[in-house]
Amino acid sequence: MFPISAYANWLDELVSMGVEFITYDDLFDESSDWDWESGYREEYLKWKKRRDPRKIYLLIQHDVDFVPEFTNRMIVIEADRGVKSNIFLLKELAGGYPSDSPYDDTPYEIDIKFLQGAESEGFVIGYHQNVVPRCNGTMKGAEQLFLEDVGYFKKYFSIDYFCPHGGRSSLIDGVQTHNFEVNPPKALKGRLRWVYNKYGLRFTSRWSDGGVRRMEDKSKLDNLNIFGQFTQNLQPGHRYFCLIHPQLWGWNIDTNYNKNLSNLDWYKKLTNNWGHQSKIQLKRLSS
Repeated sequence: MFPISAYANWLDELVSMGVEFITYDDLFDESSDWDWESGYREEYLKWKKRRDPRKIYLLIQHDVDFVPEFTNRMIVIEADRGVKSNIFLLKELAGGYPSDSPYDDTPYEIDIKFLQGAESEGFVIGYHQNVVPRCNGTMKGAEQLFLEDVGYFKKYFSIDYFCPHGGRSSLIDGVQTHNFEVNPPKALKGRLRWVYNKYGLRFTSRWSDGGVRRMEDKSKLDNLNIFGQFTQNLQPGHRYFCLIHPQLWGWNIDTNYNKNLSNLDWYKKLTNNWGHQSKIQLKRLSS
C-alpha cells in the first residue's frame, strides 16, 4: 500500500531533524510503574523530569500481523540509520481471521536468529496477543493460550511488553469478545506490561496506519500522510508514537488497496515519487 522507499526517506528526514528514537525499554529503564490502567502516570511524570526539552522523542511500534519477512527489511532500514523500534510478534496466525486478508495464505515464519540479532542491537521484541480466535471458545482457554504464547517467546527474547491484536471479535463463553478484553494471566503479573490497544503510555500525539483497508473518512485518510501534519507538528520536549504495520509497506504498490485513498492528491504524489524507486541498498543486520 505504501512505498518502503518513502519510509526510508521519512526516517532520513527525522534523523536530520535530530529526533531521538526511543523504545519501551528506554521509557521503563528508570520506572517501576505497572499501572497501565492509569496510562502509566508515574512513568510519564518521571520522564517529564528527565527529558531533554530540546529534543523530539519518537517511539515506533511495528505490529507484525502478517509476513514477518517484510518486518525484517524494515528493521534493516532502521538499523542502517541508527533507529531502534519495537517489534510485536504473533505466535501464529488465526486461520481465516480476518477472512478477507490478502495475506491469508502466506506462512507466518519468524526468523528467530535475525530478530535475536536485532534485540541485541537495542530493538525491543514484544508479544502481539491474538488468543481469542485461536482458543477453544472459553476465557480459561484464552488465558492458557496467552500463557503458552509468552512462554514460547521467552525462550528466545526478553518479551517484557505486549499489545492485543485488533480486528473482529469471536465467541468466548457465549459472548462476543475482542483480544483486548482478555487480561494477562495472573502468572504473568509483574513480568509483562500492556503498552498498546486499550491501555498504553502517554504521548503528545499518535500516528497509525492501522485499519486502512476499510477506511472511508477523508480526514482520517488525509492523516495517513506521514509526511504531513504529524511530522510537521513534532515539537521539542515532547514524545510521540507511530504504529506502523510492515506488511503495508513494500516495493510493489497496490494503489487500489483502499480505493478511497487512491484518488487523494498526497497519496498520488507519494506513490509517484517513491512507488517506482529502485530497491534501496540494505545492509545485513549483524546477528
